[in-house]
Amino acid sequence: MKALTVIFALALVVLVGTAGPAQAEERSRDAFDAVIDEYGYVTDAPEGPLSEWYEYAEWWNVWFYDHPYEDGFDKYIRIWVWVQWVGGPPNWFEITANWSTPAWPPGEPQPPLPPIDEPLYIFRPPYDAITEPGYYVFEYRVSDYFYPPYNPEWVSVDIRGQNALVIGWIEHICYDPNATQIGCYSWENGGTILGSYGNLVDDTNVTGPETGFCGGCPGGVYACPGASEGERYLHVRERPHSGTPQAYLAWVTGLAQGDIVDASFCGYDITPGASPSLRIWAHYTTSGDITDYQGSASGLYDYTAGTGWDPVEYTWTFDDGGGTRNALVIEARLYSTPSASPDSTDFWIDDICVTAPWTATINFPDPGSAVEDESWGRIKAMYR
Repeated sequence: MKALTVIFALALVVLVGTAGPAQAEERSRDAFDAVIDEYGYVTDAPEGPLSEWYEYAEWWNVWFYDHPYEDGFDKYIRIWVWVQWVGGPPNWFEITANWSTPAWPPGEPQPPLPPIDEPLYIFRPPYDAITEPGYYVFEYRVSDYFYPPYNPEWVSVDIRGQNALVIGWIEHICYDPNATQIGCYSWENGGTILGSYGNLVDDTNVTGPETGFCGGCPGGVYACPGASEGERYLHVRERPHSGTPQAYLAWVTGLAQGDIVDASFCGYDITPGASPSLRIWAHYTTSGDITDYQGSASGLYDYTAGTGWDPVEYTWTFDDGGGTRNALVIEARLYSTPSASPDSTDFWIDDICVTAPWTATINFPDPGSAVEDESWGRIKAMYR
């Protein structure tokens, strides 16, 4: 378990939301933190506050503005959260998302309402109970509970428990389900990578704790405690050290000029400000051949934060190169410090999600067919 100050640093890294150009999609990411004391009351985290919490009967809510209410659109919500016990026992924690209903007056402030108004103005999906400290990911769609779907103006994180420190992020995407698809993959099917470049070896699908070389970190070795969520995740190795190896994690084909593609994944990193670390990057290809390199598409210049399972994300506006290319490969770029290691450095990756137009196809390392838009049931199955 990471020290409190290190976990808090991770929350600060992602405090600023990431939003791409509007193409039937509005994306935001917000941070939150809290300590739930022995009586079930939420207080500021010792390094905070980052969040303003409201008591709603049995729950505590923190609200985030997303985008004006819009009929016919949908909302995709993803929550990453670290949970650490403080004091106790007892120690327990429960979490869910929450959002405003169509009855909420447009343009009104966040809804800290008395409990009697809850059924009319807010909707809370079933909660998830956490019994062990660690890192967790949860996902929701408005369309799984409302038809026709809509984009709610406000979203929140709802928590309750005893003797728990929580720090996390909520990503909320307003999108047109007739124009946009969201595909997620977490290596639960036994796949590895779609391809690679440079000195990348030993791409393996792994479970449970792993140990590997970490270059110049103290002792030269480090341990990954297991998947960021679920059971399986990806391991790759750079050997020998040379250049910047790349693991191909997803391939989006059938793209056209101006299409918007957004992708994120989690990379394991416990060396803040140093290697080993990872970046999210991309390059262009043609749809018929993933090896047909058609130039770099750039990516996020920031690295994984160095606090464990760190999310990285980037949004691309597709450039077809004058009609010469129509596909994008999402990469994990590997960065190592070889001076104090043997001839290799180990890396671990999990939990990738890609947003793309419906006219495109999202391909993951799946022995079967390309991944299409995921229902909540299938996404949830990947993480359990």
